[in-house]
Amino acid sequence: MANLAQARRSLRIVLVVCAILVVAALAVLISPLARPSNSGQKEFDDVRAKVQQKIKQVIPPDQVDTRVSQARTQIDQFYKDRLPAEASTISVELGKLAAESGVHLSTAHYGAEDTDVPDLEQVKITANLSGDYLQIVKFINLLERDRLFFIVDNVSLVERGSGGLVGLQVVVETYLRKQA
Repeated sequence: MANLAQARRSLRIVLVVCAILVVAALAVLISPLARPSNSGQKEFDDVRAKVQQKIKQVIPPDQVDTRVSQARTQIDQFYKDRLPAEASTISVELGKLAAESGVHLSTAHYGAEDTDVPDLEQVKITANLSGDYLQIVKFINLLERDRLFFIVDNVSLVERGSGGLVGLQVVVETYLRKQA
């Protein structure tokens, strides 16, 4: 009988502990700790907004042909306006920019290469300039903003002259339209 009484007491202790655990679990479920945060909803909204933005960027299939023809027209206009058809135009433009900025253009070497784009030839120009710092900055600025398409590829300090003169070697790329 003593074993039976001790077993009942142990069983009661186990039942009380289980009841306390059930009450604690219910309290956690009811409390704000167990509720999901708004981060899931916020993440969902962010992803949804990105998808909507991508949908707006996609060109509808019925507009593809018109967009392609517009792009071709813009490319043709760019070639006509910004890429010279004669090599002499490039050297005349460089001389004009040098005179406008006040730098002395001592030498300019031109090298032409074919490109992967039909009817275009890449012209690489290596020019030696001298002038004061502000004149050289103005020349590079004018070169980058010119109506002809120039890409300043490299600028190297060649020498420092007396009286604040700076010597630079500038490597510039442009493109030449091939005559049909």
